[in-house]
Amino acid sequence: GGKLDILGGTLGQSEKSTEFGTMAGVLYVGGAGVEVNMYGGTLLGGTTTVNGGCVGIYGGTFNMYGGIMENNAVPTEYTVVKNEDGTESSLEIAGCGGALYNRGNVNMYGGIIRGNEALRGGGIYNDKFVYLFAGTIADNYSYSYGGAISSSSSSNAEMHIGSVEQIGTMLFSGNHAIRAGGALYSNTSSPIMIYGNAE
Repeated sequence: GGKLDILGGTLGQSEKSTEFGTMAGVLYVGGAGVEVNMYGGTLLGGTTTVNGGCVGIYGGTFNMYGGIMENNAVPTEYTVVKNEDGTESSLEIAGCGGALYNRGNVNMYGGIIRGNEALRGGGIYNDKFVYLFAGTIADNYSYSYGGAISSSSSSNAEMHIGSVEQIGTMLFSGNHAIRAGGALYSNTSSPIMIYGNAE
């Protein structure tokens, strides 16, 4: 595995990821033992058609101590496909995790995730382990479930806010979802554990 520390600066997307199948707009994290630590800087303006408008985590660990992820999106688009009988249908292409899509481990100790949008999980879509100790997730938008965070139906998906040993201040503000879970949405199979207060 490798290690990447983001200390400052601005990282965006040089070319829009419009090809179907693109799995991260700005930063792709994958592989056992890979670790990314974000201490500062801004990740912004990412767009993809599948999952992870800004960051896609497909293994390894992403630790957020500071910095900002903002104005990233997984837009809902439509394309025309031909059916076997020769007719045409409109196919919806939409993904999850406006700022961050997780199939690894995410630990948030600080920083801001704001102004992102996706079909599910305007800020974060979780399919593995997310631990939120401190920071702000604000003004994110979901076209269905989980304005701030949405967890998948997998029984392996867990979301922890705070911990018995470390209780910080986690702020959710101004997030919105069309169907359910303006801040948090969890399928019945994926638990949410909250320690202390989540504002």
